[in-house]
Amino acid sequence: MRRCFIMGIFVSLSFRLLETWADDTSPLPTAESLAQKARAGDWKSLAKADWPSEPFAQLLIQRARYELQNWDQVLAAPPIEDPLFSDYDLYLRVLAAFARSDHEKTLELQPGDSLPTRLQEDVTYAKAQSLAALKKWIEAKAAFRNFLSRFPRSSRKTEAQLELASIEWELENHYEALQLYREVYENDISSRADTALHELQQRGALESVSLDTHLSRADRLRRAALFEKGVRELTQLRRRLEAPEQRRIDLALANFEFARRHYQRSEALARSALSNEELDESLRLDWHQLLAFSLVRQGKYDLARVEYAQILEKRLSPRDRQVILFRLGLMAVDDQNFEAARENFQKLREGFPNGIYQESSHWFEAWSIFQKNRLKSAQEDVGVNRAEINHATRLLDRLPRLPEGERLSAQALYWKSELENLANEKTKAERTRQKLLSDWQASFHSLLVRPEKMRFSVYQPHFVNPKLIEPEPQKYRVADPAFQQPGWKRLEAFVSAQLSSWAQHELQVFLTQTGSKNQGLRNAVARRLQSLGDWSDLIRYAQNNFPFNLKGLQPEDPIARLFYPQAYAEDILAAAAEFEVSPFLIWGVMREESRFQSDVISPAGAVGLMQLMPNLGSQIARSLREGRVERLGLTDPKKNIRYGTYHLRELFQQVDRLQVPPEFRTALVVASYNAGIGPVRRWIRELNTDRLDLFVESIPFTETRNYVKRVLQSAYIYYLLYGERVKEIANSSQGGEL
Repeated sequence: MRRCFIMGIFVSLSFRLLETWADDTSPLPTAESLAQKARAGDWKSLAKADWPSEPFAQLLIQRARYELQNWDQVLAAPPIEDPLFSDYDLYLRVLAAFARSDHEKTLELQPGDSLPTRLQEDVTYAKAQSLAALKKWIEAKAAFRNFLSRFPRSSRKTEAQLELASIEWELENHYEALQLYREVYENDISSRADTALHELQQRGALESVSLDTHLSRADRLRRAALFEKGVRELTQLRRRLEAPEQRRIDLALANFEFARRHYQRSEALARSALSNEELDESLRLDWHQLLAFSLVRQGKYDLARVEYAQILEKRLSPRDRQVILFRLGLMAVDDQNFEAARENFQKLREGFPNGIYQESSHWFEAWSIFQKNRLKSAQEDVGVNRAEINHATRLLDRLPRLPEGERLSAQALYWKSELENLANEKTKAERTRQKLLSDWQASFHSLLVRPEKMRFSVYQPHFVNPKLIEPEPQKYRVADPAFQQPGWKRLEAFVSAQLSSWAQHELQVFLTQTGSKNQGLRNAVARRLQSLGDWSDLIRYAQNNFPFNLKGLQPEDPIARLFYPQAYAEDILAAAAEFEVSPFLIWGVMREESRFQSDVISPAGAVGLMQLMPNLGSQIARSLREGRVERLGLTDPKKNIRYGTYHLRELFQQVDRLQVPPEFRTALVVASYNAGIGPVRRWIRELNTDRLDLFVESIPFTETRNYVKRVLQSAYIYYLLYGERVKEIANSSQGGEL
């Protein structure tokens, strides 16, 4: 009996121990559980997970160790055998070995061909550098030449050329080394080219670089807004040259002054150069053109016309002659000398029917006729010249049929109706206006017809309703054989863990291999780009693979949502709520500024999604008490969106202090975002502020005039696609019209 009791206790304890062991022993982690950690960016706990059985789960642990720079752990892990992910495992091992300076191991590991090109580039470059580190010069030379051949557009191209030049010098191939340094100096304007410049100077080879090469490089620096660097290099170069070549440098330096908007300085330099009787005739013409354009930019139109009259008497290229006629026409428009404007645009249109300004010459000739007759009838209370009105109407009818004229269709219809109104043809005008509203309801010019629709640009709380960013359902045929390819399976796996860069690389490979065979495949790729948040590539892909026309756009059109996606929606809605700016206006500005490319830097130096200048970014950071922000910091989407929205709020406050009609408010903010508040204040003093349509068309900066139309049109399209639905949701929840 006692024995049975003891056995019972033993069995009971055994079961309890087994239960305790079972409670303390968790199953091996699954790919889904680890993917959840990856989505949260929890690399530390992911890296500590037990080694799982699923290949993708193993890869996630390897990626976490790599992100944490645990190079030894990456290399010590068991190899991933599954061919679906084995090359990615080897990729991480190569980079880990290279980071650990284990160059022999770097060369030993060999990923296969399933790696996307961008990742193959990383591996190839690491192996070439390892060969150089081991001083295997011949092999390293071959490796870097192979790299440059396989990846000619690589962001590491300059570094590879510099490494190769150094190797060539080690091998005493001095001519080849200097050629490479020259190539870097000629083609790269970043700070990396300074190394090449230093080497050329040290080797006494800078004198062998032609003046044309120096000037070409200076021109690229000027267009990239690297003014100080360009002026410094040209000034140093000028000291080494003789007088004839110095004159060419002087012209380049004057062009830098013009690019910096120092128009008085460029005018003075041009006048000084033209006073030199020994000046070469071709240089004299270039100086005359610079002088004339400097006068235009200062508003000295009478003096500019004198210069252009002299230039037109010389032998010019067809392009130069067109540019001058166009500028003369625009100056006449600014002076409200619409008869002279019409004559210049007519010469341009008839003299160059297939020229670079054929669309603009049609438009501005019609505009000049409209303005001439409008002012004459208003001032003299006389009827319009019907022959001229009919001629202008024919020009507008022809405009959309020109090569680049379709985008001006809505503009042509709007102003055709205004011409018909001016001629007191009310029935015709109403018919034309209805055609505009029917065919082009999403256009900027439809807003001019229905100004009450501009309410979308004013912040309202329901605009930041979360329903605005509801994910759209997946719409593609999973039965398509293309989706059974290994690349798509990897893509889906990477998306599940939000490994966006790897997913984007796989998507590019998938597109290259499959093309665009059917609608289901195209939809799948577009939706995947949406889920990756790869907005700039989504727009490019949509433009290349989906038919879309603003004409007849309907709010429920799914294709339109690919061209106008809810990019960075959470960040935009947060900034809109914080600073009380319409999210649709933010989307409109961002789409036209950067096409949602977060790391883009303009030639003028504007950075990121909302194209902020670094000094403006620093000012905003100080205003928000966030300290100084570096230029690269503005490529962060959240920061760029927040700062850009804050700037829009500033501009609204400044515009609100101006005495203008309410309907001007948003257009002036958009104009100020592009040109600055100073010019906008001047335009309000000088231009017609009775009508918004006349004001916008009279903005003297062509870029700003077109920018205002594009941004407001894009913002309105965003409202049509997303805002009406949110408004309906808000109305239904509040039981009435907002």
